[in-house]
Amino acid sequence: MNSRYKVILSGKNLYREIDLSPEQDEVVVGTSIECSVRLRKELFFDGFELRFVKKQEGWSVICSDNIYLSVGDIRKLITKDLSHGDTLQVKYQDSNNDLFVLSFIIDFEYETKRYDTIIDIANKTTLTIGGTRNADIYLKDDNIGTGYITLTNNGGIITLTDMGTKYGAYVNGSRIAKSRSIHNSDFFSLAGFSFYYKSGKLY
Repeated sequence: MNSRYKVILSGKNLYREIDLSPEQDEVVVGTSIECSVRLRKELFFDGFELRFVKKQEGWSVICSDNIYLSVGDIRKLITKDLSHGDTLQVKYQDSNNDLFVLSFIIDFEYETKRYDTIIDIANKTTLTIGGTRNADIYLKDDNIGTGYITLTNNGGIITLTDMGTKYGAYVNGSRIAKSRSIHNSDFFSLAGFSFYYKSGKLY
């Protein structure tokens, strides 16, 4: 397991990003002085800890006794194996009040991107990019699998369509629902691959 992950904690008075790197075995987040990532005690009714533990195939999270995880149903989870895209509510055991939302994602943006390959697509009406073998730009990567995106040029209007990618397609950092137009100087990405579009060329 060599992927880097990111945990995002967000709430009314809180936004915190926490990196989980392959070199770490455990990261403890909470309000006590022993935590490796310490949150301000005055933001919460009661102290707590979330323990992120690296396993062979990923990460799991374990709650202290006074909090639990909710996935939107009636279950109160004390521990959970985490998968990319998980969004969990962290709540107090006694009151069921929310502390914050916990999001878990692969950190595809960790590495510095170099846009040093140029592909002229000005004369293409349709271009496929991804893990399907007959893609115009074939990307062999476990995080992409056989998913792909298409770029369609209709009278100078370029539309990007997500054709079932594993982790979604992003334009300028925002995940698209299905399709979105792209314009000069727009960036788009799938998994760890990023592209820059300008004047009929992909970088």
